[in-house]
Parts: sequence; structure tokens; C-alpha cells
Amino acid sequence: MIKLKTIAILTFAAAFSPVNLFGGSPLPGLNNLGGMKLANSVKYNHPKYKGYNLDWCYIFEHDCGKKVANKYCQTKGHIKATNWVKWNNPGVKTMTIGQNSICDPQYHRCDSFKSISCAVTSKTFTKPKFHGYALDWCKTFAHSCGKSAADSYCKLKGYKKAISFSKWNKLSTQTMTIGETSICDPRFHRCDSFKYIKCSK
Repeated sequence: MIKLKTIAILTFAAAFSPVNLFGGSPLPGLNNLGGMKLANSVKYNHPKYKGYNLDWCYIFEHDCGKKVANKYCQTKGHIKATNWVKWNNPGVKTMTIGQNSICDPQYHRCDSFKSISCAVTSKTFTKPKFHGYALDWCKTFAHSCGKSAADSYCKLKGYKKAISFSKWNKLSTQTMTIGETSICDPRFHRCDSFKYIKCSK
């Protein structure tokens, strides 16, 4: 049996030109979901569930397609599915996500998914603050800078990670590190911050 790996292909709409971490291309027709931009999606090819190809139906031969795609996206930490493509009778065992039932192609027709695309919500924080100070470029003083500090800020705001950000060099005001709440004073040190951080769920 050929094992097919689940491949997550990320595409992100770049709202700013600097430091777009994943190099995505803009997606047309941005929607709005709960006040946040639905600007990104993640695509899973040949999605797996507990080592098996994901079955097309939620339970055996019932609630097929959309409900399964939505549930799969939720298990990956996303809100819902935006697109899914059926894989008719691939000839391998599949498992239902609703009851963990295995479909064996020797005895049944077992349909799966060629791909599932999941919605990813994002929010951009301009000139982010931490305890009233500009957020320092580094998570701890002069260490774990850029991505590490941005990720920590996004998690603090209830998001999963940072997907893009831009550096603000040599501030004339104090900054604070998010990892140890240390204050950087520009009279004695170089204090860098962020122009923006774009967070994603």
C-alpha cells in the first residue's frame, strides 16, 4: 500500500511588503468572520486521520463532505473548511472522523478527500504595546529576537503564531521585552521594536 503524506500548503495574503514569512500570494475576495479578516487559508492534501485516509463521510455512509471537512479543520485548530475535493474510491482503507470506523475497500466503496482547505483568521497589530511600552524586538534582552517575540505576542493576544512582522529600528522611547518584562532605555542601549505584527489562528 502506498502511504500518502498529508502536506500543508500555506498561502497568505501579504498586507505589507516587509517580512512575509511564508511568501504567500494574495487571495481574491477576502471575507469577514467575526470582525477579523479571513485572508488566509491552509490546504491539506490527501488528509489523514489516525493514520488512515480521511473518510468522505462523518459516520459510515452518512453526513458526508462538508461536515467532515469542517470537523477535520477544527481538529487542526482552524475554524471551518473553505473548500474540499472528493477522492472517489482511492482503493485504500479510510476512517470516519465521527466514530473512528474503518472502511475496507475489499468490502465497501471507500471515498476520501484529495484536499481540504481550512480558513485561517488573522489580525494585524500596529506598533504593538506591552504593559504600556513599545514591544521590544527581542523576547528577552538581546536574545530570541524577531519571530520569537512576535509569536509570544500573538499567543498573548489569543492567536496561534505570527505570520509576518516588520522591524522598527532605534526607537527614541523605552521598550519592554515580552519574555522577562525588561525595559530597554534608549539613553543607554539600542532599543528596537515592531512596526506591526500580523497574527494568525
